[in-house]
Amino acid sequence: MKSSRKETINRIKTLYERVSPLIERYTGQVCPDCDYICCRARHYRYDEYDRAFLEELGAWRALNNPSDNKASVSEDSLCPMLSERGCKLKRWQRPFRCTWFFCDELLSRMDRVAAYSEEQVFGIIREIQYLRGSLLKGGR
Repeated sequence: MKSSRKETINRIKTLYERVSPLIERYTGQVCPDCDYICCRARHYRYDEYDRAFLEELGAWRALNNPSDNKASVSEDSLCPMLSERGCKLKRWQRPFRCTWFFCDELLSRMDRVAAYSEEQVFGIIREIQYLRGSLLKGGR
């Protein structure tokens, strides 16, 4: 049985919620002490899949369409959503690129700590990526 668009959207959101604590276990150890912060304004861009997902959830307007409000922010400045405690947005509200990017230090930490957890993280990310692809294939 083919899943409905609403089921796909809900599945993606559930996967984001499931993967977030797995990722944050490592970012919480690596990112606070990092000399180079990866979260830059140039990366804070929603793509068409992000927009389709967020519109379906009714969250696109609530997020005030942040990708259109960057004229005054330098590309190399820190991401406007970054706070001292990490990202201000829930993982499902962020651009997908903010979920799948892992710097070398983060990957190294994941390799050392638990291969099972790393495998789980990347499995969930692959599933999100696959489901996101189906959002636009099915039409808007």
